[in-house]
Amino acid sequence: FSSIKELDEVSVELNVAPVPAADVVNITANELIREGYVYDLSGRVVKSNTAIDNYSFQVQRNALNAGLYIAEIRFDKGFVKRKIVFAN
Repeated sequence: FSSIKELDEVSVELNVAPVPAADVVNITANELIREGYVYDLSGRVVKSNTAIDNYSFQVQRNALNAGLYIAEIRFDKGFVKRKIVFAN
């Protein structure tokens, strides 16, 4: 599959909640989610899940510091980027 095209989050009915989150962010869509990546604000990958193949998945905070991150969710047709926040 190819994830080179940025998609409109409305077209895949992307839902990211809660924001801000304490420990877990739930991500759902009406398209099959293939992969999920979380980047810090310097662009470094801090979490990756390369075998989701489902319509939902969870981003676990684990050892990530409180703050703003960018989630990139990849589908067969492309990808969507969304801000996620982990609170103190």
